[in-house]
Amino acid sequence: MPERTDSGEPLPSTGDPDPGTGDPAGGAMTRLSKPMIATAATMGIVLAGLPLLLSRLADDPPRPPARARRVAAGYTQPDISGGFVPGTDPRTAGGAGPRLRPTTPDRTPSPQPTDGPGGGSPGPSTSPSARPSDTSNGGGQSPSGRNTGQGTGGSGVRPLARSAAHATYDAVSGPRCTGRGTGFHHYNWYGDGDVGWHDHTTGGWAGNGCQSVYQSVPMSGSSGKDNGNSVVWTFSTGPVSHGTCRVSAYIPRDTDVVAVGGDPTYYTVQNQFSRGKGTVGSFTITQVAHRGQWVSAGSYQVSGGRFAVMLHSRGKRTRPNAHHAAAPIRATCTES
Repeated sequence: MPERTDSGEPLPSTGDPDPGTGDPAGGAMTRLSKPMIATAATMGIVLAGLPLLLSRLADDPPRPPARARRVAAGYTQPDISGGFVPGTDPRTAGGAGPRLRPTTPDRTPSPQPTDGPGGGSPGPSTSPSARPSDTSNGGGQSPSGRNTGQGTGGSGVRPLARSAAHATYDAVSGPRCTGRGTGFHHYNWYGDGDVGWHDHTTGGWAGNGCQSVYQSVPMSGSSGKDNGNSVVWTFSTGPVSHGTCRVSAYIPRDTDVVAVGGDPTYYTVQNQFSRGKGTVGSFTITQVAHRGQWVSAGSYQVSGGRFAVMLHSRGKRTRPNAHHAAAPIRATCTES
């Protein structure tokens, strides 16, 4: 029987569980702790959201890994870390492959050209400006720019030495000419109408300080023998004491053989001013074939600063009263 109060009501029992929470078999009631309740609630939330997460993953397929841009073997680009060599890519269809190792730009200085003949030691150089701008990696030059000293020659470029300045002299000598250091001398002058000596101006040279005047020299009448008639052009070559002088002679433009009739005219070259002295060479000019022209007569040695040309009177008259023309002569000299 349950215990009752003084008023006759039954006392509540602390050992009885709440209705509906007891053991169906009539056993004792078990209470859940707060940590267990919190854990159960968390698991419920996770289990409730799992279907939503799986559905989203199924709708968004995985993206393939980004592939590195390919560049030619041995080159790098500023926007990527390294190069790519065709045929050696280790990547497979299922993965991105190993990362490419960054390359450092080659900062080795470019090879400097050699001045020598390509055999290891450079040749002499006259000045820095004479260094060539580019040479090949031939004998004695390695790709890194270091000289190996094992070349066979031919790759270096030897600079050309600048030649030293030489003294020069250039003047025109003749009758009524004012060339520097020049003189004009005639010998055995005589006048005898068309037979003797004559001054002429028709077709003469009017440049280089000359006044278009030339002289007509009577011939000896023999192709191998002179008489006393002659003309000498002299040149004091000044700074050119020893060297070479190039000779050219002007032939007046006059068709009259009494004025211009040498066929040919014989000249000798001298290193002294006296006629017939110090002869160093000779030449001939067919005057009737070169009227109105400067004729080159060759180059000759000068010594002691004196140079002279002599016209000889030898010549066979092909026409009556034919004369040699003694017109301006030019000497262009260079010291040696």
